[in-house]
Amino acid sequence: MTLWVIIAASVLLVAVVSLSLYGASILPEDAELPMHYGLGGYTNWRHRTAVLWTWPAVSAVLYVLAVAVSQNGPGGAGVPLPLGMTIAIAVLLLNQVGALRAALGRGGRRPGR
Repeated sequence: MTLWVIIAASVLLVAVVSLSLYGASILPEDAELPMHYGLGGYTNWRHRTAVLWTWPAVSAVLYVLAVAVSQNGPGGAGVPLPLGMTIAIAVLLLNQVGALRAALGRGGRRPGR
């Protein structure tokens, strides 16, 4: 099962990186995106460069941890943590999709501007 979890995490990591590259290509230079820092975090609008780099960076850290834990776990004991990290990457991807949709809906401008 660990192999499938790592394959799923790999696909999600590629999707996060690809979505960031897509966002960088379609958003204007001065665009801002909502960055979710916690509950109710969509009021935090940041410059596109910072946000588009943060998602792949956090996803890569989660991916490396998932792979490292899955390699060190005895038998199947290491599966729940990599699975949880893979789910976290999936949630991050969904958050990224929502943020890009919000930014594109406003033409990349912060609400109220």
